[in-house]
Amino acid sequence: MDHKTVDVLLVEDNPDYARLVQKILAEADDAHFKLIYVDQLPKATQRLAKGSIDVVLLDLGLPNSQGLDTFLQVHTQAPEVPIVVLTASDSDALALEAMQQGAQDYLVKGNEESNLLVRAIRYAINRKRSEEDLRKALDWQKAIFEASRDAIFISDSDSRLIDVNHAACELTGYSKEELLTMRIPELREERDPEAYHKYHNRIMEGEEITSETRILRKDGSKVDAEFNNRRIIISRTSYMHTIARDITERKRTMEQIKASLIEKDALFKEIHHRVKNNLQVISSLLSLQSRNTQNKQAQKMLKECHDRVQSMALIHEKLYQSGDLASIDFANYVKSLTSNLYNSYGISEKEISPVIDVKDISLSIDKLILCGFIINELVSNSLKYAFSGGKKGEIRIGFRLEKENEFMLVVSDDGIGLPEDLDLQCTESLGLKLVRMFVKQLKGAFEVDRKGGTAFKITFTDE
Repeated sequence: MDHKTVDVLLVEDNPDYARLVQKILAEADDAHFKLIYVDQLPKATQRLAKGSIDVVLLDLGLPNSQGLDTFLQVHTQAPEVPIVVLTASDSDALALEAMQQGAQDYLVKGNEESNLLVRAIRYAINRKRSEEDLRKALDWQKAIFEASRDAIFISDSDSRLIDVNHAACELTGYSKEELLTMRIPELREERDPEAYHKYHNRIMEGEEITSETRILRKDGSKVDAEFNNRRIIISRTSYMHTIARDITERKRTMEQIKASLIEKDALFKEIHHRVKNNLQVISSLLSLQSRNTQNKQAQKMLKECHDRVQSMALIHEKLYQSGDLASIDFANYVKSLTSNLYNSYGISEKEISPVIDVKDISLSIDKLILCGFIINELVSNSLKYAFSGGKKGEIRIGFRLEKENEFMLVVSDDGIGLPEDLDLQCTESLGLKLVRMFVKQLKGAFEVDRKGGTAFKITFTDE
């Protein structure tokens, strides 16, 4: 008990007994009591109305009020104040009945001892505080339970509902009284008792399960709902705690998004298809122009333009064929691109072997397109210049993740190599100029290794 003055209201019609109580409380060592004495019930209720009473010592045998009615009037006036009932030796049954109605303790007159009275007062105050704390905690829990926007169902081991909140009534259309006569399976559209029994057993064994089902409302309508189920244990008894959320609108929105994505996917495929066809027309025009031109230099330039357009068309073809419009099978693309270049230059893969080592890497489509353009230029250069005089060899293409978010593209050959005096930064070669431009767009860097042929190493990040 706190070290403060305890205000004790004694309701007693015997002045001698009041003086005895006053003496006992004054002699208490571990607490300081202030006794307020009244001899009639109306005076007691008036004093309680003023407040600041910590405990009531109440005689149930007052001249103007007898028995349990005396306690009920005092308790009604100040339900928050603990009451210790004072009884005669032959009134134990009445005292016990008063305790059932909310009294904290009772004392039999004639057996007063200092420790006993003080202990009864201390017990009454502490117990009342504990009851108030528990009541407040329960009120908080109930308020939170009822305020939840999600429906909450509590069911026992037989799936019978033992408590629900207001949101559960709104979700199902049933009143609380109606729901508490039902079992959880009665609310589900799916009526498979054996499947639900297994589902329920998993939860009651401790597994937390989230699932979707349709709720059958009282009016016959159906609601798509997400159920989150878990076991809770109260007083050593297991219950199923279910939170249900209406996801009808969410599912409708998801269906709309899915339909929109399918529509956009078809649209993008059509765009890629048309771009590829247009590029093929341009490629065909370049081929026709090349065949109708006698100038060797012009034919060479038109052929190179044709190959570049083909590499772009190939990207759109792969995107059109891909199930994911944000990515392509880059290894397959590189193989097709290389094969097209070999055919364009009339070179057999038996004479100059292509060795492709491209890892399955997740990279933005824009970066992959630039890598494709670089490969087109470098492989074309190798096929044109690296193997003069029928020399056989290899062209290697490697693409891998070097370290976190850093990629390396390597195109190399074991041909005659680049001239020692060739300055790659100042070269007039359009192909190498394009390579530098594409590397710059990648925000990367490249270096050339001239040992045993030529190897271009391009590094960049996917930012």
